[in-house]
Amino acid sequence: MAFQWWDYLHLAEEWTQDVRGKAASKVEYREARLRAAISRAYYACLLSTSDHLAAAHGFKLPAHASHREIKLELTRHEKLIPQYKAVLTKLTNLQAARTMADYLTKLPHGLDLAEGAEDAVGDAMDLRKQLRAAKRGE
Repeated sequence: MAFQWWDYLHLAEEWTQDVRGKAASKVEYREARLRAAISRAYYACLLSTSDHLAAAHGFKLPAHASHREIKLELTRHEKLIPQYKAVLTKLTNLQAARTMADYLTKLPHGLDLAEGAEDAVGDAMDLRKQLRAAKRGE
């Protein structure tokens, strides 16, 4: 059976909930959990979107530049499938959050990482709804 990319979203949600309402000192690897939650939420969306595009439009994921190619494929079809515009917006926002979480050693001053992880999970869930609506033709 093929891996279900949305499982990453469930994991991201679990990691985000693990730290909610708890003091930082009470959560082991708190920052790592939150950074990983943001990253996994993005990849759940990116690769599920790729799978959706493959099923709906025969899209073939290239070996390189997959992030850019997936976004271009959404753009190619967004006039016919209006939900793709929202998917593209959410995916772009999630990619920016993922880049910050995965590459910045020192986070911007004032950034609440727990809030960022909650936002990423919420955006990912919204994106999932948009893909489902696109699949049903709503």
